[in-house]
Amino acid sequence: MKRRTFLGAALGVLASRVGRAAPTEPPEVIVVGGGPAGISCALELAEKGVRVTLVEAGSQLGGKAKGWRETLDGDPVDVEHGIHGWWYQYVHFHDLLARYSLSEGLREARASENGMRLEDGYRVTGFFTRAGAFIRRANARGHGFFPTAFKAGQRWMRKISLAEIRAGFAGKSVADWVANDPPLTVYSVFDEMMAHSMYFRPPAQVDAAEYIEGERFYFSGGPKNDRVQWLNGNPDTLVWTPLANAIAAHGGVIERGSPVTEVLVGNGRVVGVRTGRPPAEVRIDGPLDAWRSVELDGERVWVGPGEEGPVAYSAVCTHQGCAVDRSDAGFVCPCHGGRYDGTGQPVAGPPEHPLSRYRVEPDGSGFVVKRPDTRKSLYAPWVVLAVDVPALQALVGELLPSVRELQACREVVARFWVDRDVSQTARSAVLLEGFAHSSNGFLVHRLQAGAGAWAAEKGGAVVEIQAYRGWSGTETDAEMLEALEGEMRAIWTELADATVLKRHLTVGDAFTWFQPGWRAHAQQVRTDVDGLLLAGDHVHVPDSEVQFMERAVLTGRMAANIVLRATGRRPADILPPR
Repeated sequence: MKRRTFLGAALGVLASRVGRAAPTEPPEVIVVGGGPAGISCALELAEKGVRVTLVEAGSQLGGKAKGWRETLDGDPVDVEHGIHGWWYQYVHFHDLLARYSLSEGLREARASENGMRLEDGYRVTGFFTRAGAFIRRANARGHGFFPTAFKAGQRWMRKISLAEIRAGFAGKSVADWVANDPPLTVYSVFDEMMAHSMYFRPPAQVDAAEYIEGERFYFSGGPKNDRVQWLNGNPDTLVWTPLANAIAAHGGVIERGSPVTEVLVGNGRVVGVRTGRPPAEVRIDGPLDAWRSVELDGERVWVGPGEEGPVAYSAVCTHQGCAVDRSDAGFVCPCHGGRYDGTGQPVAGPPEHPLSRYRVEPDGSGFVVKRPDTRKSLYAPWVVLAVDVPALQALVGELLPSVRELQACREVVARFWVDRDVSQTARSAVLLEGFAHSSNGFLVHRLQAGAGAWAAEKGGAVVEIQAYRGWSGTETDAEMLEALEGEMRAIWTELADATVLKRHLTVGDAFTWFQPGWRAHAQQVRTDVDGLLLAGDHVHVPDSEVQFMERAVLTGRMAANIVLRATGRRPADILPPR
């Protein structure tokens, strides 16, 4: 990261923005990242009259909770990252939805929809069979007389303070905790299943304090604290687009397709951000009679024969910046299912914009690929980085060295459209144990209206598997899909001979890995760089045990409040936990 010192009294005027004319005044705040944290922050600021610009690298908002549309035989079908359950304790997120009349997009989960499948193949469905499995596991681990041990575990969970949890267990793994006579709780007994299902890693690689706080946040406290609401459809149409429209209605500006490449700092404080890339070129030997991948100043580029001569396309997907591969029909994004034709135009999946095309000029016996200068500087006295861990490290790893120690983990989600339904008694949301890869399973057509309508018309089912275990990182998309299709047929045996009409794989490497001791490296909302604020589920909140999306939305609101107080405006309410 290079620090820049900018001379002159004025911070400058913003260049024109996507979708609307440039305002007469520059923004007071730039929010980088259009996920739950960034949207939360931008909306709180815009509502209070702050001039805010939200900059998102991809073409869609929603971050790790976004959704998009694809087609199956000409019919639209929904695809998502797999975040279906929106918990009762997500008070700040629910507050956003209620303020804009979006709560009706959620429906209460029914107890009859949830189930487990354990390592021995035992299908655990109803309350009493789940309780029986809990008792057997507790007895096998030597907890003694179950009623007494269970009451003691619940009492421990209620009485231990947040400070005691972090002092006693931060830096230790869940495996360490369960190996040393922990109190009897659901998470301590089902540690292998819950660690993979909730935190995407095995017990030996999850922070024990984060894990214990998670059980209390999700399953202790008020009488409704274990309740989930299902989102009844595509999160893009039900949540993120309406909230983006609300930001714009309050005067905020949203720039999509604008990856930030640098945070601009002058005289010890943040002054803005830079998007785009500097000019670059690379020479390659000819002839270009087949496609090849080359590196252009750190960017991957596909170069090959075109109808009128050699052509070059950026290998950066315009949806979320993933690397695209060649296919027989053009280009394909292996992460989110984007498809482009041979000229780089989007033809399927979530991308809305074509791949960037670069000039190719002859140079003796070879060619020179040239990238133009696409840099643009956006200036503001406040910058909020509401980005994932890899992006945070790339942007401020030198300014804030501790973030280099944070880690991200892999997310693999497969969705299958099949020609028959499963048993009507099958549970719609299942925690899985004992499979090589599968962690959670969902019958999406039982949860969401659009998938349900498709299934009813076709007599089929829409099945999703979240697979957070057992990958080496070397598997191809086809290999992962084959493995997960086999596990789907084993989980729902009625599908053993079913025909798969469509299958889709989403792969990402940006979900926060809550490794043992992660908080020692995490930043708080306010950083040591004046004017630079952070938001996201990787941000440390000293006095709160909120998790995942609620931490993201809360820290977005906290970042907004710092700006609101500094500019003499009333801060947004920080709501008490339920």
